[in-house]
Amino acid sequence: MDQDQLKSVIEKAPKTLQLGQLESQVIALALENKGFFLKLLGFLQPTHFDTPDYSQIWGWMTSFYNSAHVLPTRAIVEHACSQSDWHFSIPPVNIRESEYVGQEVFRVVRRQQLEQFLIRLIMLTRENDPELDEAYAEFSKIRNMRYENLQDWLNYFDVDTRYARLQHFWDSRLSTGFPTLDLMLPGNGLGPKEMVAIMGPPGAGKTLWLINIAARIMLRGQQVLHLTREVSEDIVGLRYDCAILNGSATELLGDTPATIDRLKTLRRNFGFDSENPLWIREYPTGTAKISRRRPTISF
Repeated sequence: MDQDQLKSVIEKAPKTLQLGQLESQVIALALENKGFFLKLLGFLQPTHFDTPDYSQIWGWMTSFYNSAHVLPTRAIVEHACSQSDWHFSIPPVNIRESEYVGQEVFRVVRRQQLEQFLIRLIMLTRENDPELDEAYAEFSKIRNMRYENLQDWLNYFDVDTRYARLQHFWDSRLSTGFPTLDLMLPGNGLGPKEMVAIMGPPGAGKTLWLINIAARIMLRGQQVLHLTREVSEDIVGLRYDCAILNGSATELLGDTPATIDRLKTLRRNFGFDSENPLWIREYPTGTAKISRRRPTISF
């Protein structure tokens, strides 16, 4: 094979991964599973996608994460798609398939990089090119690729990353609604990755306080799961209506058509048409089981 033939082989070599339907699964699973996204972040590039819109979306998602240090929600991605005229309908996914999809993508990426490296190495060898040492270093890097989520580990002395993340956590904190209580909390509020237990005697207002906090979280574009073992899911839903619409139950039920219209308007304005941000599930005593599936009701 002469030099021209080698160059022709390189030019015709596939530049994308040719994953077919797995492309949409990659994006959908990444939105559902942060660990899956972080595993792919280190080696999957926008240029690996065959579909131009998927390539643009993956590039936008990685840029969003690198800037904000959090994954965008489905609602945010769909809003970005509508603003940029990207055509992508997020398919339903099975989280249990993430390991298979991730391993398959990793396998194809690694194979493609090895193929491209070997072609380049042949050319360098035939030319007696002095860059062979650099080529060996490149080969070592490919050989040592691992499908591991190293980004889940926090390097203490990577202070730039640590403080960028800390700043984001500080800026993302949510007020409890009680200034005195906020002053006693780190960053003056509640933050991501924190578990909070609210304790108090019956009738103290624990549930109503939690509903008001959850409603504000939802309106910030994040998802909320509300499990209740005491109050029916219908009453819990009505309490959310009161918190969001700033009205009493008597007022909202007194003009049901207007209340429904206001909630539908809220849904459109916040981009909740395709992804439900709030799930409510009632578990009477003794009925909660891990086999319960996600409900199919919508907001």
